[in-house]
Amino acid sequence: TPLYSSAASDVYKRQHAFILPESWGNQVDQVLFLTQLGYLDTRSKNAVFTPQVQFVGNGADSRLFFPLDPEEKSKKRIELGYSKADRILLWVSNPRPKKGLKLFVNLGKRLQAKYPELKILIIGNSGDFNCPDQNWKALGKLPNQELAKYLQIGDFYCFTSLWNEGFGLSLIEAAKCGNQVIASKIGGIPEVVHELPGSYLVPLPNQVEAWEAAFDQAWSEKDSFKADPEFLHSFHDVKEWLSRFMVALNS
Repeated sequence: TPLYSSAASDVYKRQHAFILPESWGNQVDQVLFLTQLGYLDTRSKNAVFTPQVQFVGNGADSRLFFPLDPEEKSKKRIELGYSKADRILLWVSNPRPKKGLKLFVNLGKRLQAKYPELKILIIGNSGDFNCPDQNWKALGKLPNQELAKYLQIGDFYCFTSLWNEGFGLSLIEAAKCGNQVIASKIGGIPEVVHELPGSYLVPLPNQVEAWEAAFDQAWSEKDSFKADPEFLHSFHDVKEWLSRFMVALNS
């Protein structure tokens, strides 16, 4: 049965929505979408859209990405060069402009002026990032095993995507590790963090002031926020994703 996956196609990989040409689109029986928002946006872009659809999402390994208890978190922070009093803001992606690194750097400078205990950690860039001062660190690319231990010592995670993300895998990895997450309100992101405690959406993602306001709210709620290990274990778990994907493939 001809099947099209919006999550896995080489042409449309990770895109939120796509155009399905009518010249061959009626030969596609089923499309697998990462999110319902991706389907609705795709449907609006196509005058004719005939395939059946299923929503499979994505998933992260809950055995690797999970929150530490407070005592273990403090211990890991010290091992990695931070103090118990530090608050850590993370950014994880590659340096492509659509990922918003330039915007994040401007945001970080603003936030440091307001919150002196804030430390900023950038992961996934090419490694040639020039840190503004000693409160910034840039680690370059890390394997997932290494990434998890840094996400687990974080407090806040900014997902400054400036394009219509299909899902945002690093976003859920950071959330599963117990971070409060601040993310762009575009693409499939709102559906991904729907009902996630400690999540904040930025409706104007190209405006640094909007990110600052969202972070200010997260900061004001940091002491009352408690990561729920049971909830986060099932939150976009890779085993549940695999089950949905296999059901979709066999339907």
